Amino acid sequence: MKILVVTQELPSFGSGIANVVDAIRRQLSLKHVSVEILSQKGADINISGDFGVSTLPGAFGLIPFWQKTTRYILKNKDKYDLIWLHQPLLMKANKLFRLNNLVYTFHTTYYGYYKAFKAHAISKLLLYYKFLTKFESEMFKRISENNASLVTFVSQSVAEEASANGLNASPTIIPNGLYNKSPIDLSKTAARELIRHKFSIDIAFDERLLFYFGRITEQKQLFLLVECFRFLTILDPNTHLIIAGKGNLLDRLKKKVAKQSNIYVLGYISQENLDILVKASDAFISLSCYEGLPLATLESMSLGIPTILSDIPAHKWLMSFSFSQGILVDQYNPDPQAISCFIKGLQNKNNKLELKQFVNEFTWERVSEKYLKLFRNHESRL
Repeated sequence: MKILVVTQELPSFGSGIANVVDAIRRQLSLKHVSVEILSQKGADINISGDFGVSTLPGAFGLIPFWQKTTRYILKNKDKYDLIWLHQPLLMKANKLFRLNNLVYTFHTTYYGYYKAFKAHAISKLLLYYKFLTKFESEMFKRISENNASLVTFVSQSVAEEASANGLNASPTIIPNGLYNKSPIDLSKTAARELIRHKFSIDIAFDERLLFYFGRITEQKQLFLLVECFRFLTILDPNTHLIIAGKGNLLDRLKKKVAKQSNIYVLGYISQENLDILVKASDAFISLSCYEGLPLATLESMSLGIPTILSDIPAHKWLMSFSFSQGILVDQYNPDPQAISCFIKGLQNKNNKLELKQFVNEFTWERVSEKYLKLFRNHESRL
């Protein structure tokens, strides 16, 4: 089987779709599946826009990238058994929609972003998402016209968003995966001693530490988290919050917490330091207003770390796994009292057997097996 994987994001280790594509490619290659990646640069096949237009942010890069990609696919469609499109934004691609060997995978939807940003009164990018929601709706309708189309989603909530925005096709849910790595052998006391040396953050063993890592953007509602934490420290002054990651709001967030005690914004950190911070923490916290399938939350849960999550659909689904301690809080108005009671009552009582089963279900090997089975069944029907 020969597969062409298409993604605008670079196929290298990093975050988001690029990570997903890289991981699945490695696993499929082990199963003797030939995989070529088409991207904007740094891939097996590069689609570059005139004057670097394909590298521009948002729709200014997306639209020309997918237009050029469409022309390439139509010209080379017979070279591949399957053509796998990740997070496509296709317009005026009538001939492409009629192909029977296409697989569409959606990690999020513009409709989902638009609904969340509108509900939370986040003005930045709201008109942008509204604009792209209309294009996305037309694309979903065109995909639905071809009964041979194979459509997958990383979570049930993303599938429901697509259905609400025009998709009339039977979706398949295959979540993203986790790298199968051994957790570092480090006690909480040793981990806190390390972060004291590495980051000059001194947290005693009997004090409580909450940890967020991920993108620092509007979607993640980190200013709401900081405000909630301010009330939390009134209830429990011995609680600390560490925020790690990068994004367009990083500098603003650092200024916001400059005079607020017990909050530490670290910016980007290495995987090694991330593992140490997770080991030092009592709970992972995310008040994000929208997710497809949050990999940071997934990784924290796989390490057995308790979670404090906003009550959005993707988080609700993850919290349905009963092995881990966790709490859902209101995404608009999280209750500091409920969070304080939760973290004070934490005990080391994870079900190790259920945790192992959870991790096994989300390994990239398991995820790639699901995709490969789906692809072979689809190919046999063509």
